[in-house]
Amino acid sequence: MTKLTLTSNQSERAKNILENLDENGRIQKSLLPEWQEAMSWEQFNQRIDADVYEKSSENKVRKWVPASDIVGPLGGTADPDEKFQSSAQDVKSGRLEKIIGWMTDGEFEIDYDDYDLPHYVEFDGKFYVTQDGRHRSIACKAVGIEKIWGEVSVIR
Repeated sequence: MTKLTLTSNQSERAKNILENLDENGRIQKSLLPEWQEAMSWEQFNQRIDADVYEKSSENKVRKWVPASDIVGPLGGTADPDEKFQSSAQDVKSGRLEKIIGWMTDGEFEIDYDDYDLPHYVEFDGKFYVTQDGRHRSIACKAVGIEKIWGEVSVIR
């Protein structure tokens, strides 16, 4: 596993985020304005005029995902606004604080084993987090990490 080394700008941004987490360990929305609202699988299916479940097992690859092209979560009940404004269970546990802390301490791994890969659906050049990796994706975008290793289902 390869550990991430932050640039001085990324390190300053990470420290600023850690200093400004709210009392429940959530990132202020102003520090991550490009994160979109969650989209349900049904909404996504209608948008792309296809069944994502059927297509998600096709064209599955492991690759580097540009963090700037990760637009938000897909599926499930987690609303990205909960990451900022309410008490989503996974955020209350301090997960974002822990991940960004690992980044500043040089303990954040940028390539993961098969068990711990973030999962994305790629459509029209944008990436949607589907399972594991929501917190890592948010943290990488907020800190300014260029790319994150993940498993990607390319939807055409």
